[in-house]
Amino acid sequence: MRIHVVNFVLAGYLIVPVCLAQLRAPDELAVWELWKNHVEDPSRHATLAAASRKAAESAASDPLSNFARGLEAWHLLKQEKHAEARRLLETILKSRPDSLPAFSEASAAMARTWLTRLDREQVKTALKRYYADHIEYPPSLAALEKAAPGINWPRTDRWNRPWDYRLVALLTLPDMKGQKYQLASTRLGGDSELDKALEREYASGVRLEPAAIVSGTAGRETVRFKPAGDDADSRSPILLSPGGESDGIMFAYMGSHILILTDGNHWNVMPRPR
Repeated sequence: MRIHVVNFVLAGYLIVPVCLAQLRAPDELAVWELWKNHVEDPSRHATLAAASRKAAESAASDPLSNFARGLEAWHLLKQEKHAEARRLLETILKSRPDSLPAFSEASAAMARTWLTRLDREQVKTALKRYYADHIEYPPSLAALEKAAPGINWPRTDRWNRPWDYRLVALLTLPDMKGQKYQLASTRLGGDSELDKALEREYASGVRLEPAAIVSGTAGRETVRFKPAGDDADSRSPILLSPGGESDGIMFAYMGSHILILTDGNHWNVMPRPR
């Protein structure tokens, strides 16, 4: 997917760092600079996590600060720093700006998504402990709880829905029982596994590009998006306002200079269309 990283030019004027002091919250230039730094080389996980942390800490009251926290959490997860990422994602759930309801909803959904995957790893650990004692997996999670009441594991995903757990047969030895299972969040389904989710290229699922502003008041404009990718020419344009969704992509924020989209896993920042 093509990710937009261009000079921050709006109405013919280039916004440069000297203007930082003149910007009011939300600090869109800080978001743009952080995003531009990220997409230059997303594999610099330690460096980018530190930059995201510094940005969030220096503007903790900024309503867009959860953008930096969400980006930092992903870079921490890529370094397998699960405990640090978990604490940060929990912080996002507790710090949701009322002034930006669509962005608040989007950042909370992203936090729940990654926390659910981390919680699933804890359930897997409990199942491994059960297997070590019984040489088979339990027929249900209720049986796991009954057999090992002292083991700590989350009983639901982050949407308070019970886990979808079931035993499945081995392909080569179908008569052997309790040797394989499937475990998923009912909300995330086949996208519940942490390692597989982390294999995806950042923002590769946010396949929309802004084309033009159609109508609306400041901060609530309707934007015409065009699909990106190989089949873009065969698909119709999509009209979205902040808070709207299309095929799992949410329009999280519309500002004076940038807009932010998310697929619930990653952010994507783009210049505001003219």
